[in-house]
Amino acid sequence: MIDGLKALRETFPNLPVSFSTEGLGGALQRLRSDDASLAICLLLPTVPDDIIAYPLMRVAMRPVAAPDHPLTAR
Repeated sequence: MIDGLKALRETFPNLPVSFSTEGLGGALQRLRSDDASLAICLLLPTVPDDIIAYPLMRVAMRPVAAPDHPLTAR
């Protein structure tokens, strides 16, 4: 991502770029209210109809639990 931001700055040096972190659903809310033009977020289980999304990467998720947690008995 850093390399991509460097290339963006070199190509469009006058383009303002800012970052913020959002709670669950916050990125979609900012897109819908026009407070953001681009968001990097999880869209699970599906992409809403009013959003255009492109996958950046795939991350394998694995459930984990402490050894003494009741779920480990299953």
